Amino acid sequence: MSLDALGGVSDTPAAFRPFPLSLSTILLMSVQFKLTEYPGSVGSGSEYQHYIFDSTFSNWILVYMNATGFVQVVSGPTAGADSYIGTWTPTGGTHKIDYSIDMAGVMTLYIDDVLIPLTFAGGGFTPFGSFAANNVYFFSLKAPSAVSSSKIQDVFVTSGIQPPTTVYCCS
Repeated sequence: MSLDALGGVSDTPAAFRPFPLSLSTILLMSVQFKLTEYPGSVGSGSEYQHYIFDSTFSNWILVYMNATGFVQVVSGPTAGADSYIGTWTPTGGTHKIDYSIDMAGVMTLYIDDVLIPLTFAGGGFTPFGSFAANNVYFFSLKAPSAVSSSKIQDVFVTSGIQPPTTVYCCS
């Protein structure tokens, strides 16, 4: 599955796809995808948001990354999930993102096969906006405002904790 969002002054800043099967939990799950940054966006206000909602809309995941190197992950109940923050290195290119969520709901995040240390930032986070259950979403914002494409490609979701070296089908 791939998702493309147009940032800047665009009427399509988001893309979403339903899961082909019912996603009953976000626990003991691994996800891998490729993210292509906006061209020329390093150090700007550009941002990328990847969401997953389970089939009952009771749990969710957010991976938020911006072009200045800030990353935030949120996972847990839609009524109030835990948040963790860290840093990454934007390059203006394409990145491989891998994450897994253990039985306690704690996420481990790798970007380009590098473990991203995450620090607990608080609890009680809830989704902002209207979303549907059993979907994956990709939102992006490009700064400055020129319309440009940013993509998430080769999204793979599987049960169990998989290492970032796992090769899924086409990646």
